[in-house]
Amino acid sequence: NNNENENEGGINDNTNSPKKLLTEIEKVYHDQQETLEKIRQFQQQQILSKIQSVQQISQYQYQLEMLTQQQQHLKEQISSEIHIINQILQRIILPPSDNYRAIHLLQELSVQQTQLELFHQELLQLTQSQPTRCIAALVVVEQSFPMVVTKGKVLEEPVTVVLLSGSNVEFKNFSKMKVIMVWENQQAKSTQKPISNDTMPIDAFLRSVKWNLKFLHGTRKNCVNLRFGIQVQIVQNNSLATVTVESPPTNCFVVITNECQWEESEGLMLKREAFEDSDEITWAYFANTLQRHFIRATRQNPSNLTRCISPTDFQYIHSKFFDDKNSITTEDYDLFWKWFGKVCKKLRYQRHILPLYLSGLIHPFVSREQVKEILDQHDIGCFITRFSESNPGMFAVAYKISNPNPEDRIRHYLVTANDLSGTKKTLPDFLSDQNPFIYIVGISNEDKNSEDYDAGFSNELPNFVFCAKDKVLATYYSKKSKVPELGGYDKKVMPIIINNHEKNNVSIKMDSDLMQAE
Repeated sequence: NNNENENEGGINDNTNSPKKLLTEIEKVYHDQQETLEKIRQFQQQQILSKIQSVQQISQYQYQLEMLTQQQQHLKEQISSEIHIINQILQRIILPPSDNYRAIHLLQELSVQQTQLELFHQELLQLTQSQPTRCIAALVVVEQSFPMVVTKGKVLEEPVTVVLLSGSNVEFKNFSKMKVIMVWENQQAKSTQKPISNDTMPIDAFLRSVKWNLKFLHGTRKNCVNLRFGIQVQIVQNNSLATVTVESPPTNCFVVITNECQWEESEGLMLKREAFEDSDEITWAYFANTLQRHFIRATRQNPSNLTRCISPTDFQYIHSKFFDDKNSITTEDYDLFWKWFGKVCKKLRYQRHILPLYLSGLIHPFVSREQVKEILDQHDIGCFITRFSESNPGMFAVAYKISNPNPEDRIRHYLVTANDLSGTKKTLPDFLSDQNPFIYIVGISNEDKNSEDYDAGFSNELPNFVFCAKDKVLATYYSKKSKVPELGGYDKKVMPIIINNHEKNNVSIKMDSDLMQAE
Protein backbone atom coordinates (compact mmCIF):
# COMPACT_ATOMS: atom_id res chain seq x y z
CA ASN A 1 0.00 0.00 0.00
CA ASN A 2 1.89 3.05 -1.28
CA ASN A 3 -0.31 5.46 0.70
CA GLU A 4 -0.09 3.55 3.98
CA ASN A 5 1.36 6.47 6.00
CA GLU A 6 -0.97 9.05 4.52
CA ASN A 7 -4.06 6.92 5.01
CA GLU A 8 -3.31 5.69 8.52
CA GLY A 9 -6.22 6.73 10.73
CA GLY A 10 -8.23 8.25 7.87
CA ILE A 11 -8.13 9.69 4.37
CA ASN A 12 -5.76 12.64 4.44
CA ASP A 13 -4.52 12.47 0.86
CA ASN A 14 -6.68 15.10 -0.85
CA THR A 15 -5.06 14.41 -4.23
CA ASN A 16 -6.91 11.09 -4.48
CA SER A 17 -10.60 11.14 -5.29
CA PRO A 18 -12.78 8.31 -3.92
CA LYS A 19 -13.04 6.87 -7.43
CA LYS A 20 -9.24 6.75 -7.78
CA LEU A 21 -8.80 5.26 -4.32
CA LEU A 22 -11.35 2.54 -5.08
CA THR A 23 -9.61 1.83 -8.39
CA GLU A 24 -6.27 1.54 -6.55
CA ILE A 25 -7.74 -0.86 -3.99
CA GLU A 26 -9.39 -2.87 -6.76
CA LYS A 27 -6.02 -3.30 -8.46
CA VAL A 28 -4.31 -4.25 -5.20
CA TYR A 29 -7.12 -6.74 -4.49
CA HIS A 30 -6.32 -8.64 -7.71
CA ASP A 31 -2.60 -8.61 -6.83
CA GLN A 32 -3.50 -10.03 -3.42
CA GLN A 33 -5.43 -12.85 -5.07
CA GLU A 34 -2.26 -13.85 -6.90
CA THR A 35 -0.26 -13.57 -3.67
CA LEU A 36 -2.72 -15.84 -1.85
CA GLU A 37 -2.38 -18.47 -4.57
CA LYS A 38 1.43 -18.31 -4.30
CA ILE A 39 1.16 -18.67 -0.52
CA ARG A 40 -1.07 -21.71 -1.02
CA GLN A 41 1.41 -23.39 -3.36
CA PHE A 42 4.50 -22.58 -1.29
CA GLN A 43 2.87 -23.55 2.00
CA GLN A 44 1.75 -26.87 0.56
CA GLN A 45 5.31 -27.56 -0.64
CA GLN A 46 6.67 -26.93 2.85
CA ILE A 47 4.10 -29.20 4.48
CA LEU A 48 4.82 -32.04 2.06
CA SER A 49 8.61 -31.62 2.08
CA LYS A 50 10.71 -34.40 3.62
CA ILE A 51 13.47 -33.19 5.92
CA GLN A 52 16.57 -35.41 5.99
CA SER A 53 19.37 -33.23 7.41
CA VAL A 54 20.09 -30.51 10.00
CA GLN A 55 20.69 -28.03 7.19
CA GLN A 56 17.26 -28.79 5.76
CA ILE A 57 15.70 -28.25 9.20
CA SER A 58 17.27 -24.80 9.42
CA GLN A 59 16.13 -23.91 5.91
CA TYR A 60 12.66 -25.27 6.66
CA GLN A 61 12.29 -23.16 9.80
CA TYR A 62 13.49 -20.06 7.95
CA GLN A 63 10.92 -20.56 5.18
CA LEU A 64 8.12 -21.06 7.69
CA GLU A 65 9.16 -17.85 9.43
CA MET A 66 9.13 -15.99 6.11
CA LEU A 67 5.65 -17.37 5.39
CA THR A 68 4.43 -16.14 8.76
CA GLN A 69 5.81 -12.64 8.13
CA GLN A 70 4.32 -12.52 4.64
CA GLN A 71 0.91 -13.55 5.94
CA GLN A 72 1.06 -10.94 8.71
CA HIS A 73 2.01 -8.22 6.23
CA LEU A 74 -0.84 -9.19 3.90
CA LYS A 75 -3.26 -9.27 6.82
CA GLU A 76 -2.31 -5.70 7.79
CA GLN A 77 -2.59 -4.56 4.17
CA ILE A 78 -6.11 -5.98 3.75
CA SER A 79 -7.20 -4.42 7.07
CA SER A 80 -5.85 -1.05 5.88
CA GLU A 81 -7.81 -1.29 2.63
CA ILE A 82 -11.04 -2.14 4.49
CA HIS A 83 -10.41 0.82 6.80
CA ILE A 84 -9.95 3.20 3.84
CA ILE A 85 -13.18 2.05 2.17
CA ASN A 86 -15.13 2.47 5.41
CA GLN A 87 -13.66 5.96 5.79
CA ILE A 88 -14.82 6.84 2.27
CA LEU A 89 -18.35 5.60 2.99
CA GLN A 90 -18.48 7.55 6.25
CA ARG A 91 -17.20 10.83 4.85
CA ILE A 92 -18.37 11.15 1.23
CA ILE A 93 -21.74 10.63 -0.46
CA LEU A 94 -20.77 8.48 -3.42
CA PRO A 95 -22.37 8.16 -6.86
CA PRO A 96 -24.33 4.87 -7.06
CA SER A 97 -21.69 3.07 -9.15
CA ASP A 98 -18.92 3.83 -6.62
CA ASN A 99 -21.28 3.12 -3.73
CA TYR A 100 -21.94 -0.44 -4.92
CA ARG A 101 -18.30 -0.82 -5.91
CA ALA A 102 -17.20 -0.01 -2.36
CA ILE A 103 -19.63 -2.51 -0.83
CA HIS A 104 -18.55 -5.21 -3.29
CA LEU A 105 -14.87 -4.59 -2.47
CA LEU A 106 -15.57 -4.86 1.26
CA GLN A 107 -17.17 -8.26 0.67
CA GLU A 108 -14.29 -9.47 -1.51
CA LEU A 109 -11.64 -8.28 0.94
CA SER A 110 -13.50 -10.01 3.78
CA VAL A 111 -13.27 -13.31 1.86
CA GLN A 112 -9.52 -12.73 1.40
CA GLN A 113 -9.21 -12.20 5.16
CA THR A 114 -10.93 -15.54 5.80
CA GLN A 115 -8.70 -17.39 3.34
CA LEU A 116 -5.58 -15.84 4.84
CA GLU A 117 -6.71 -16.79 8.34
CA LEU A 118 -7.11 -20.43 7.22
CA PHE A 119 -3.53 -20.44 5.91
CA HIS A 120 -2.36 -18.93 9.18
CA GLN A 121 -4.18 -21.56 11.27
CA GLU A 122 -2.66 -24.29 9.16
CA LEU A 123 0.80 -22.81 9.68
CA LEU A 124 0.27 -22.61 13.46
CA GLN A 125 -0.89 -26.22 13.45
CA LEU A 126 2.38 -27.14 11.75
CA THR A 127 4.83 -24.98 13.75
CA GLN A 128 3.30 -25.36 17.21
CA SER A 129 2.45 -29.07 16.96
CA GLN A 130 -1.24 -28.42 17.53
CA PRO A 131 -3.76 -31.30 17.18
CA THR A 132 -4.61 -32.01 13.56
CA ARG A 133 -8.00 -30.69 12.51
CA CYS A 134 -9.79 -29.77 9.30
CA ILE A 135 -8.75 -26.27 8.21
CA ALA A 136 -11.85 -25.25 6.21
CA ALA A 137 -14.67 -22.68 6.27
CA LEU A 138 -17.92 -21.98 4.46
CA VAL A 139 -18.13 -18.36 3.37
CA VAL A 140 -21.06 -16.41 1.90
CA VAL A 141 -19.37 -14.51 -0.95
CA GLU A 142 -22.51 -13.02 -2.54
CA GLN A 143 -25.73 -11.98 -0.81
CA SER A 144 -28.33 -9.26 -1.31
CA PHE A 145 -29.23 -9.12 2.40
CA PRO A 146 -30.21 -7.11 4.41
CA MET A 147 -33.49 -6.73 2.57
CA VAL A 148 -37.22 -7.41 2.65
CA VAL A 149 -38.17 -10.65 0.88
CA THR A 150 -41.64 -11.59 -0.37
CA LYS A 151 -42.99 -15.01 0.55
CA GLY A 152 -43.22 -17.46 -2.36
CA LYS A 153 -40.96 -15.47 -4.72
CA VAL A 154 -37.51 -16.67 -5.75
CA LEU A 155 -34.74 -14.21 -4.85
CA GLU A 156 -33.71 -12.21 -7.91
CA GLU A 157 -30.04 -12.42 -6.87
CA PRO A 158 -28.72 -15.83 -5.78
CA VAL A 159 -26.81 -16.36 -2.55
CA THR A 160 -23.38 -17.83 -3.32
CA VAL A 161 -21.55 -19.94 -0.74
CA VAL A 162 -17.95 -21.15 -1.19
CA LEU A 163 -15.96 -23.79 0.69
CA LEU A 164 -12.47 -22.46 1.51
CA SER A 165 -9.64 -24.54 2.95
CA GLY A 166 -5.99 -24.60 3.96
CA SER A 167 -3.29 -25.39 1.43
CA ASN A 168 -3.02 -29.10 2.19
CA VAL A 169 -6.61 -30.18 2.87
CA GLU A 170 -7.54 -33.15 0.70
CA PHE A 171 -11.31 -33.52 0.18
CA LYS A 172 -12.55 -36.96 -0.83
CA ASN A 173 -16.30 -36.49 -0.75
CA PHE A 174 -19.03 -33.90 -0.08
CA SER A 175 -22.55 -34.21 1.24
CA LYS A 176 -25.25 -31.87 -0.07
CA MET A 177 -25.05 -28.39 1.42
CA LYS A 178 -27.92 -27.51 3.75
CA VAL A 179 -29.32 -24.14 4.72
CA ILE A 180 -31.29 -23.34 7.86
CA MET A 181 -33.14 -20.21 8.95
CA VAL A 182 -32.10 -18.74 12.31
CA TRP A 183 -34.60 -16.53 14.14
CA GLU A 184 -33.32 -13.65 16.24
CA ASN A 185 -36.52 -13.82 18.30
CA GLN A 186 -36.76 -17.50 19.25
CA GLN A 187 -40.26 -17.03 20.71
CA ALA A 188 -41.57 -16.07 17.25
CA LYS A 189 -39.91 -19.05 15.55
CA SER A 190 -42.16 -21.04 13.23
CA THR A 191 -42.27 -24.84 13.22
CA GLN A 192 -43.09 -25.00 9.49
CA LYS A 193 -40.47 -25.68 6.84
CA PRO A 194 -39.27 -22.17 5.89
CA ILE A 195 -37.29 -22.75 2.66
CA SER A 196 -38.40 -24.76 -0.37
CA ASN A 197 -34.95 -25.82 -1.62
CA ASP A 198 -33.01 -26.22 1.63
CA THR A 199 -30.40 -28.66 0.26
CA MET A 200 -28.20 -28.29 -2.82
CA PRO A 201 -25.29 -30.32 -4.29
CA ILE A 202 -21.93 -28.57 -4.28
CA ASP A 203 -19.90 -27.98 -7.42
CA ALA A 204 -16.91 -30.18 -6.53
CA PHE A 205 -14.55 -28.28 -8.84
CA LEU A 206 -15.47 -24.72 -7.82
CA ARG A 207 -16.48 -25.83 -4.32
CA SER A 208 -19.43 -23.47 -4.43
CA VAL A 209 -23.22 -23.43 -4.45
CA LYS A 210 -25.52 -20.77 -5.92
CA TRP A 211 -28.81 -20.72 -4.02
CA ASN A 212 -31.94 -19.41 -5.76
CA LEU A 213 -33.84 -19.28 -2.50
CA LYS A 214 -37.61 -19.23 -2.07
CA PHE A 215 -39.18 -18.74 1.36
CA LEU A 216 -42.46 -20.51 2.07
CA HIS A 217 -43.70 -18.51 5.07
CA GLY A 218 -43.49 -14.99 6.43
CA THR A 219 -41.42 -14.14 9.49
CA ARG A 220 -44.14 -11.88 10.98
CA LYS A 221 -41.87 -8.81 10.65
CA ASN A 222 -39.14 -10.54 12.71
CA CYS A 223 -35.49 -10.51 11.62
CA VAL A 224 -33.93 -13.81 10.55
CA ASN A 225 -30.68 -14.91 8.92
CA LEU A 226 -29.34 -18.00 7.20
CA ARG A 227 -26.61 -20.48 8.10
CA PHE A 228 -25.13 -23.02 5.70
CA GLY A 229 -23.55 -26.36 6.55
CA ILE A 230 -21.90 -29.29 4.77
CA GLN A 231 -20.27 -32.58 5.71
CA VAL A 232 -16.93 -33.27 4.02
CA GLN A 233 -14.80 -36.39 3.96
CA ILE A 234 -11.08 -35.62 4.22
CA VAL A 235 -7.81 -37.46 4.56
CA GLN A 236 -6.58 -36.90 8.11
CA ASN A 237 -3.67 -38.77 9.78
CA ASN A 238 -3.59 -41.24 6.87
CA SER A 239 -7.25 -42.15 7.31
CA LEU A 240 -10.63 -40.84 6.21
CA ALA A 241 -12.53 -38.54 8.55
CA THR A 242 -15.96 -36.89 8.20
CA VAL A 243 -16.14 -33.28 9.34
CA THR A 244 -19.00 -30.77 9.48
CA VAL A 245 -18.21 -27.27 8.23
CA GLU A 246 -20.62 -24.40 8.95
CA SER A 247 -20.84 -20.80 7.75
CA PRO A 248 -21.26 -17.68 9.88
CA PRO A 249 -24.76 -16.15 9.60
CA THR A 250 -25.76 -14.05 6.60
CA ASN A 251 -26.95 -10.50 7.03
CA CYS A 252 -30.48 -10.34 8.41
CA PHE A 253 -33.71 -10.09 6.40
CA VAL A 254 -37.49 -10.17 6.84
CA VAL A 255 -39.97 -12.28 4.85
CA ILE A 256 -43.31 -10.54 4.30
CA THR A 257 -46.60 -12.06 3.13
CA ASN A 258 -48.24 -8.89 1.74
CA GLU A 259 -47.37 -5.32 0.80
CA CYS A 260 -48.90 -3.93 4.02
CA GLN A 261 -45.90 -5.33 5.93
CA TRP A 262 -43.31 -3.79 3.60
CA GLU A 263 -43.02 -0.26 5.03
CA GLU A 264 -42.30 -1.29 8.63
CA SER A 265 -40.03 -4.17 7.58
CA GLU A 266 -37.99 -2.08 5.15
CA GLY A 267 -37.63 0.64 7.78
CA LEU A 268 -36.20 -1.96 10.15
CA MET A 269 -33.76 -3.32 7.53
CA LEU A 270 -32.46 0.15 6.62
CA LYS A 271 -32.02 1.06 10.27
CA ARG A 272 -30.18 -2.18 11.04
CA GLU A 273 -27.75 -1.82 8.15
CA ALA A 274 -27.06 1.88 8.70
CA PHE A 275 -26.71 1.95 12.48
CA GLU A 276 -25.79 -1.66 13.33
CA ASP A 277 -25.04 -1.36 17.09
CA SER A 278 -24.49 2.42 17.09
CA ASP A 279 -26.86 5.15 18.23
CA GLU A 280 -25.25 7.77 15.99
CA ILE A 281 -23.63 7.69 12.54
CA THR A 282 -22.32 10.20 10.02
CA TRP A 283 -24.73 11.77 7.56
CA ALA A 284 -22.64 10.57 4.59
CA TYR A 285 -22.69 6.95 5.76
CA PHE A 286 -26.45 7.07 6.22
CA ALA A 287 -26.92 8.69 2.79
CA ASN A 288 -24.87 5.96 1.08
CA THR A 289 -26.90 3.25 2.84
CA LEU A 290 -30.17 5.03 2.04
CA GLN A 291 -29.23 5.21 -1.65
CA ARG A 292 -28.82 1.44 -1.94
CA HIS A 293 -32.11 0.75 -0.15
CA PHE A 294 -33.95 3.33 -2.27
CA ILE A 295 -32.66 1.76 -5.49
CA ARG A 296 -33.94 -1.63 -4.35
CA ALA A 297 -37.26 -0.15 -3.16
CA THR A 298 -37.81 1.36 -6.62
CA ARG A 299 -37.08 -2.02 -8.26
CA GLN A 300 -34.05 -0.80 -10.20
CA ASN A 301 -31.03 -2.79 -11.35
CA PRO A 302 -27.88 -1.24 -9.81
CA SER A 303 -25.95 -1.92 -13.01
CA ASN A 304 -28.56 -0.17 -15.18
CA LEU A 305 -30.04 2.64 -13.10
CA THR A 306 -32.60 5.12 -14.37
CA ARG A 307 -33.02 7.57 -11.49
CA CYS A 308 -31.43 7.64 -8.05
CA ILE A 309 -31.40 10.07 -5.13
CA SER A 310 -29.40 12.98 -6.56
CA PRO A 311 -27.10 15.36 -4.62
CA THR A 312 -29.84 18.03 -4.71
CA ASP A 313 -32.32 15.44 -3.39
CA PHE A 314 -29.91 14.64 -0.55
CA GLN A 315 -29.60 18.36 0.22
CA TYR A 316 -33.39 18.54 0.57
CA ILE A 317 -33.53 15.44 2.82
CA HIS A 318 -30.58 16.58 4.92
CA SER A 319 -32.03 20.04 5.50
CA LYS A 320 -35.69 19.07 5.89
CA PHE A 321 -35.33 16.07 8.21
CA PHE A 322 -31.87 16.29 9.81
CA ASP A 323 -31.25 20.06 10.18
CA ASP A 324 -28.03 19.74 8.14
CA LYS A 325 -26.31 17.92 11.02
CA ASN A 326 -23.06 16.03 10.34
CA SER A 327 -24.23 13.12 12.49
CA ILE A 328 -27.69 11.63 12.84
CA THR A 329 -29.23 9.55 15.62
CA THR A 330 -31.71 6.69 15.65
CA GLU A 331 -34.35 9.15 16.90
CA ASP A 332 -33.69 11.38 13.86
CA TYR A 333 -34.07 8.33 11.65
CA ASP A 334 -37.39 7.25 13.17
CA LEU A 335 -38.94 10.66 12.45
CA PHE A 336 -37.56 10.66 8.91
CA TRP A 337 -38.88 7.17 8.11
CA LYS A 338 -42.43 8.15 9.04
CA TRP A 339 -42.38 10.33 5.91
CA PHE A 340 -39.88 8.56 3.67
CA GLY A 341 -41.29 5.07 4.27
CA LYS A 342 -44.70 6.10 2.93
CA VAL A 343 -43.10 7.78 -0.10
CA CYS A 344 -41.16 4.59 -0.93
CA LYS A 345 -44.24 2.43 -0.49
CA LYS A 346 -46.22 4.61 -2.93
CA LEU A 347 -43.40 4.45 -5.46
CA ARG A 348 -43.06 0.70 -5.09
CA TYR A 349 -46.68 -0.43 -5.05
CA GLN A 350 -49.13 2.19 -6.38
CA ARG A 351 -50.12 1.73 -9.99
CA HIS A 352 -48.24 3.90 -12.51
CA ILE A 353 -46.34 5.85 -9.83
CA LEU A 354 -42.96 4.16 -10.27
CA PRO A 355 -42.74 4.58 -14.08
CA LEU A 356 -43.85 8.21 -13.69
CA TYR A 357 -41.08 8.78 -11.13
CA LEU A 358 -38.43 7.01 -13.22
CA SER A 359 -39.35 9.09 -16.25
CA GLY A 360 -38.92 12.29 -14.21
CA LEU A 361 -42.61 13.27 -13.97
CA ILE A 362 -42.97 12.93 -10.17
CA HIS A 363 -40.72 14.86 -7.80
CA PRO A 364 -40.44 13.33 -4.29
CA PHE A 365 -37.76 15.63 -2.90
CA VAL A 366 -38.76 19.21 -3.63
CA SER A 367 -40.17 21.88 -1.30
CA ARG A 368 -42.98 24.40 -1.87
CA GLU A 369 -40.42 27.17 -2.20
CA GLN A 370 -38.46 25.28 -4.86
CA VAL A 371 -41.66 24.51 -6.74
CA LYS A 372 -42.53 28.20 -6.83
CA GLU A 373 -39.10 29.06 -8.23
CA ILE A 374 -39.53 26.46 -10.99
CA LEU A 375 -43.09 27.41 -11.97
CA ASP A 376 -42.32 31.15 -11.92
CA GLN A 377 -40.11 30.48 -14.95
CA HIS A 378 -42.82 28.59 -16.87
CA ASP A 379 -46.10 29.41 -18.56
CA ILE A 380 -49.62 29.50 -17.14
CA GLY A 381 -51.06 25.97 -17.05
CA CYS A 382 -47.76 24.31 -16.05
CA PHE A 383 -47.91 22.00 -13.05
CA ILE A 384 -45.61 19.86 -10.92
CA THR A 385 -46.60 16.66 -9.13
CA ARG A 386 -44.73 16.03 -5.90
CA PHE A 387 -45.14 14.36 -2.52
CA SER A 388 -46.69 16.45 0.22
CA GLU A 389 -44.24 17.45 2.98
CA SER A 390 -46.87 17.61 5.71
CA ASN A 391 -49.06 14.66 4.63
CA PRO A 392 -46.78 11.62 4.24
CA GLY A 393 -47.51 9.49 1.19
CA MET A 394 -50.00 11.94 -0.35
CA PHE A 395 -49.53 13.74 -3.65
CA ALA A 396 -49.61 17.50 -4.05
CA VAL A 397 -49.94 19.35 -7.35
CA ALA A 398 -48.50 22.84 -7.72
CA TYR A 399 -49.88 24.70 -10.75
CA LYS A 400 -49.70 28.16 -12.26
CA ILE A 401 -52.79 30.25 -12.96
CA SER A 402 -53.45 33.69 -14.39
CA ASN A 403 -53.67 36.25 -11.60
CA PRO A 404 -52.89 39.99 -11.46
CA ASN A 405 -51.05 39.41 -8.18
CA PRO A 406 -47.77 37.54 -8.90
CA GLU A 407 -47.76 36.10 -5.37
CA ASP A 408 -51.04 34.27 -6.01
CA ARG A 409 -50.17 32.70 -9.36
CA ILE A 410 -48.74 29.49 -7.88
CA ARG A 411 -51.43 27.36 -6.28
CA HIS A 412 -51.18 24.03 -4.44
CA TYR A 413 -53.70 21.21 -4.47
CA LEU A 414 -53.58 18.14 -2.19
CA VAL A 415 -54.76 14.99 -3.99
CA THR A 416 -57.14 13.22 -1.60
CA ALA A 417 -58.41 9.66 -1.48
CA ASN A 418 -61.72 10.84 -3.00
CA ASP A 419 -59.84 12.16 -6.05
CA LEU A 420 -58.55 8.65 -6.72
CA SER A 421 -61.69 6.75 -5.72
CA GLY A 422 -63.00 4.02 -7.96
CA THR A 423 -61.38 0.80 -9.08
CA LYS A 424 -59.81 2.30 -12.21
CA LYS A 425 -59.15 5.90 -11.14
CA THR A 426 -55.41 6.55 -11.02
CA LEU A 427 -53.26 9.63 -10.52
CA PRO A 428 -52.85 10.09 -14.32
CA ASP A 429 -56.64 9.93 -14.69
CA PHE A 430 -57.05 12.64 -12.06
CA LEU A 431 -54.46 14.88 -13.73
CA SER A 432 -56.19 14.33 -17.06
CA ASP A 433 -59.55 15.47 -15.71
CA GLN A 434 -58.29 18.83 -14.40
CA ASN A 435 -58.42 21.55 -17.06
CA PRO A 436 -56.08 23.99 -15.26
CA PHE A 437 -53.34 21.33 -15.50
CA ILE A 438 -52.10 21.73 -19.08
CA TYR A 439 -48.32 21.27 -19.21
CA ILE A 440 -46.57 18.78 -16.92
CA VAL A 441 -43.09 19.76 -15.70
CA GLY A 442 -40.52 16.96 -15.65
CA ILE A 443 -36.78 16.35 -15.53
CA SER A 444 -34.91 15.98 -18.80
CA ASN A 445 -32.73 12.88 -19.24
CA GLU A 446 -30.87 14.14 -22.30
CA ASP A 447 -27.49 13.17 -20.82
CA LYS A 448 -28.54 9.59 -20.00
CA ASN A 449 -26.33 8.04 -22.69
CA SER A 450 -23.21 10.03 -21.82
CA GLU A 451 -20.23 8.32 -20.15
CA ASP A 452 -20.43 10.57 -17.08
CA TYR A 453 -24.13 9.94 -16.48
CA ASP A 454 -24.70 8.00 -13.24
CA ALA A 455 -28.50 7.72 -12.90
CA GLY A 456 -28.77 11.50 -12.66
CA PHE A 457 -26.24 11.76 -9.82
CA SER A 458 -24.92 15.24 -10.53
CA ASN A 459 -24.27 18.33 -8.42
CA GLU A 460 -25.86 20.44 -11.13
CA LEU A 461 -29.51 21.45 -10.81
CA PRO A 462 -31.93 19.29 -12.83
CA ASN A 463 -32.95 20.51 -16.25
CA PHE A 464 -36.73 21.04 -15.96
CA VAL A 465 -38.78 20.85 -19.16
CA PHE A 466 -42.53 21.03 -19.75
CA CYS A 467 -44.73 19.08 -22.13
CA ALA A 468 -48.45 18.77 -22.89
CA LYS A 469 -49.78 16.36 -20.27
CA ASP A 470 -51.73 14.18 -22.71
CA LYS A 471 -48.59 13.62 -24.74
CA VAL A 472 -46.74 11.95 -21.87
CA LEU A 473 -49.59 10.63 -19.70
CA ALA A 474 -51.90 9.16 -22.36
CA THR A 475 -50.40 5.66 -22.06
CA TYR A 476 -51.33 5.64 -18.34
CA TYR A 477 -54.96 6.72 -18.71
CA SER A 478 -57.57 4.11 -17.88
CA LYS A 479 -59.48 2.85 -20.89
CA LYS A 480 -63.08 3.99 -20.82
CA SER A 481 -65.75 1.52 -21.86
CA LYS A 482 -67.64 2.57 -24.98
CA VAL A 483 -71.39 3.13 -24.52
CA PRO A 484 -73.45 1.78 -27.45
CA GLU A 485 -75.08 4.50 -29.54
CA LEU A 486 -78.87 4.88 -29.30
CA GLY A 487 -80.88 6.25 -32.25
CA GLY A 488 -82.98 9.41 -32.03
CA TYR A 489 -80.63 11.31 -29.69
CA ASP A 490 -77.93 13.96 -30.14
CA LYS A 491 -74.43 12.48 -30.06
CA LYS A 492 -73.24 15.30 -27.75
CA VAL A 493 -74.75 18.11 -25.72
CA MET A 494 -75.11 21.21 -27.92
CA PRO A 495 -73.26 24.30 -26.60
CA ILE A 496 -75.18 27.38 -25.47
CA ILE A 497 -74.08 30.95 -26.10
CA ILE A 498 -73.18 32.93 -23.00
CA ASN A 499 -71.69 36.37 -22.65
CA ASN A 500 -68.07 37.01 -21.68
CA HIS A 501 -68.98 37.83 -18.07
CA GLU A 502 -70.63 34.42 -17.63
CA LYS A 503 -67.65 32.67 -19.22
CA ASN A 504 -65.30 34.22 -16.69
CA ASN A 505 -67.57 33.18 -13.80
CA VAL A 506 -67.55 29.56 -15.01
CA SER A 507 -63.73 29.36 -15.16
CA ILE A 508 -63.39 31.05 -11.77
CA LYS A 509 -65.79 28.51 -10.19
CA MET A 510 -63.85 25.61 -11.73
CA ASP A 511 -60.57 26.94 -10.33
CA SER A 512 -62.04 27.57 -6.88
CA ASP A 513 -63.32 23.98 -6.78
CA LEU A 514 -59.79 22.76 -7.40
CA MET A 515 -58.47 24.87 -4.54
CA GLN A 516 -60.94 23.64 -1.91
CA ALA A 517 -58.50 21.04 -0.52
CA GLU A 518 -55.46 23.32 -0.30
